[in-house]
Amino acid sequence: MSAVLAWNSAVLLSENTDIGLRIEFTDEPESHNVSALQFGLTAAQARALSADLAAHADKLETQHFGISTSMRQGQCAG
Repeated sequence: MSAVLAWNSAVLLSENTDIGLRIEFTDEPESHNVSALQFGLTAAQARALSADLAAHADKLETQHFGISTSMRQGQCAG
């Protein structure tokens, strides 16, 4: 597993891609060696990925804290 350092997204609206995603990561956090993956997603893929990641985060928070952030009142979309 590599540590994610940053990510950027942009609207592309090309023939097969709606959103471009770049994820920067490193295998050596002590060094300044950074690698990146860049790929395109359709809007549906971006929504599915977002929902999957949010579900995993909710599950982890429920296990660690006994609550889910998606159930909190006053939650703002980020």
